[in-house]
Amino acid sequence: VSVFYGCLNSRSGELVYCNAGHPPPVFIRDADHRTGQKLTRTGTALGISDDSSWETGKIQFSRDDLLLLYTDGLTDAENVAGEFFGEQAIIASLVNNRSQHVLEIHRSLLAEVENFVGDAPQHDDIALIFVKRDREG
Repeated sequence: VSVFYGCLNSRSGELVYCNAGHPPPVFIRDADHRTGQKLTRTGTALGISDDSSWETGKIQFSRDDLLLLYTDGLTDAENVAGEFFGEQAIIASLVNNRSQHVLEIHRSLLAEVENFVGDAPQHDDIALIFVKRDREG
């Protein structure tokens, strides 16, 4: 079982997290408009081994920073040519729409996936969770 667990301090903006085999969430810093940081795995998926251990990671949210957590149905959305939507398309969509309200970012990303997939059948679920800091402190 893969899991991402995070504790966000709403006052300081610090997110402490553990990523146990989950697809890496994407963190977009408003100050760096061109790239996204992936919150890579800090340990294996749950139940793989009796002696597994997990580390924690930390990121600092500033005003207008954006985090997307998603299931692999997003990256693995496949078009009729057998191509996958992929992480780069996710990052590009988030960077291009970062100044929008999270509901608009959500709509834009799903519209891009639907446009990419076209008439191909959906093979997996797509779940999205957005976190955007709209103010300091």
